[in-house]
Amino acid sequence: QGIRIGHWNVNRLTLDKFDQIKLFLLEKLGKPQLDVLLLNETFLKPNVPDTFFEVLGYSIYLRDRVNKSGGGVMAYTNECYTQN
Repeated sequence: QGIRIGHWNVNRLTLDKFDQIKLFLLEKLGKPQLDVLLLNETFLKPNVPDTFFEVLGYSIYLRDRVNKSGGGVMAYTNECYTQN
């Protein structure tokens, strides 16, 4: 079946875009559509808590761009791949 991977250059992660991400990650029945979603150009700063962008069933990894404008990356991975 393989791993389903997606990528999106979000060019500033807003609440509207985050709502789209949640809908994209989870089908209507709440089942994951993707195994990994990579986002770049999030423009997030370290003062925004990681928990703000959590999606049920996914682990989240962030790397903010500190002391510079723009940049930043985020990855969502299906928890079935991150649990031991």
